[in-house]
Amino acid sequence: KLRIDNKYISSLFYSKIDDAEKKKIHNYLGCWIEKTEDPLLSETKNEIANHFLKAENVEKSYYYLLKLAKEAIENGLLGDAVVYYDKIQPLVPFFTNTDKINFYFERTKVFLDQYNLTLARRELDILTKLIAYPNDSIGLQYLITRIYLKSGAIQSALKVLDSALLNSKIKKTDELYPELIILKVSSLLSLTRYKAILQDKENLLNYKWREKYLAHRIRLMNLIALAYYYTGEFDSAEGMLNESLSLARNANIKSIELKVLNNLGMVFYQRSQFKEARAYYEKSLNIAENLSDPINRAKILNNLGGIDHMMGNFNSALLLFQQTEEIYNKFESIAGYESVLFAKALLFSHIGYFEKALDILKNVDEIARSRENDLVTAYSLALLGNMERVRGNFENSINKNNQAIGLFEKHNLLKELCQVYLSLT
Repeated sequence: KLRIDNKYISSLFYSKIDDAEKKKIHNYLGCWIEKTEDPLLSETKNEIANHFLKAENVEKSYYYLLKLAKEAIENGLLGDAVVYYDKIQPLVPFFTNTDKINFYFERTKVFLDQYNLTLARRELDILTKLIAYPNDSIGLQYLITRIYLKSGAIQSALKVLDSALLNSKIKKTDELYPELIILKVSSLLSLTRYKAILQDKENLLNYKWREKYLAHRIRLMNLIALAYYYTGEFDSAEGMLNESLSLARNANIKSIELKVLNNLGMVFYQRSQFKEARAYYEKSLNIAENLSDPINRAKILNNLGGIDHMMGNFNSALLLFQQTEEIYNKFESIAGYESVLFAKALLFSHIGYFEKALDILKNVDEIARSRENDLVTAYSLALLGNMERVRGNFENSINKNNQAIGLFEKHNLLKELCQVYLSLT
């Protein structure tokens, strides 16, 4: 009866109850709903949490709001998770130091997943001040690494990871340790150290991935598949990606499924099987849109633009590249933007708009060099060399191509080296 009265009570009656009585009523209702209804339902948890918030019951409201935030994250609803964490924020002064650390750690992760680096860095600063020995905190090292990776500072990320993995005070039994392994492989992949990943493949896959770490294992398989892809071993890449896809679907992990589908599309694209590639990209795009994942959506749109480019649908390709660029421009200096710009420059060079291509490539070169992205820098130099050759500026062409060769040799990328040598010839 109290619950019905509270739900539909007139503002006049409610206004005549003093604050202390209101808190008692809300606390009673929260406890009553806990006992009488299914607390596993999100709607129930939400109602209970709101009552305990109004009752200023810190422990109970925090318990239910945290559960709701974690559920939202698992379902890919990051915006909802931020709302729940915002509701928790006024409770933080009443927390123990441990609870404060957990709160800021989880909220930083959400901001990183949203590609909001400004807010992630803000939370990280608060978190660092709460931890007595920051260098020995696996959680801090994990967050710092992710910020570096998101902003394209791969070398810096790798230094932090190597230091953390060698730190004897960071235990291999820690729940975050598998995350460090995944981030290390991701960093090596970004630095084109594909052979190092493949040489260590068995050790990586034989790591004691307990059942609770299934998602980590699938992510790792996806990264190893990419190492195969970038070394031209497309059959091995496809086999591992199909295995990853099956595991991701069985476990209903949509955030991983969309990445695996996108990578399968890349494999078929390299085989010039554009119809199959498009089908995988479109399935991946559908999941990204359902999860409200803008950056992965942008990456997939860029890949779809690549198909249209190769098939001569230049207007459609340009439209997709522009959509991709617009998405990236909404975020603060996110890694991958230089690759998006390069794809657009490549299109302009192929249709003879060299001046537009050159303007874009200046931006690409500046971003890629600032992030030590040798691969994009090398591709950019090779494209510049090719355009200079077409325009009859052979000395400039040779100079640009030789710079590209140096970077491709540094990373032992033989296929790319052959293409540049052919251009020089």
